Amino acid sequence: MKSQNSFGSKDKYTLTKDDKDKLLNYIDFEGNKYYLTDLSNNNSTYLENRPLIRGEKYEIKNNQLLRFGNYECRFIKA
Repeated sequence: MKSQNSFGSKDKYTLTKDDKDKLLNYIDFEGNKYYLTDLSNNNSTYLENRPLIRGEKYEIKNNQLLRFGNYECRFIKA
């Protein structure tokens, strides 16, 4: 079964229009695993400081560093 998931934090961030245009990503949950897909055209998504290839699906593991444009966060599995 496939479902969509989102993540966030208690912190509030204000994104500019430019940020929103760059931050096109999809986080998916399949089985017991989370996956990240970069949907943007500018390769601004990184997993553990490795740039993601547009359209490719990458498994995200607990406590991995994600970077979306200028924003960094840790993926924490609930």
